[in-house]
Amino acid sequence: MRVLVTVRPKYACPACKGGVSQAKTPPHLIEGGLPTEGAIAHVLVSKYADHAPLYRQAQMLGRSGLQIDRSTF
Repeated sequence: MRVLVTVRPKYACPACKGGVSQAKTPPHLIEGGLPTEGAIAHVLVSKYADHAPLYRQAQMLGRSGLQIDRSTF
């Protein structure tokens, strides 16, 4: 597992009256959700290709240090 850090610098022009502007965030795969494309792909491949039920996936991720409740899948 890895953590993705998105850096969005803020820019301001002292001569302009426009204020501070900041780059928009990249769109999420699920609107308002936190999982990345890789996390969703891992869950789907484990479920349908490896035939691992969601409770087993929660146990496998728990061994890696990620405590995820089954209801979040």
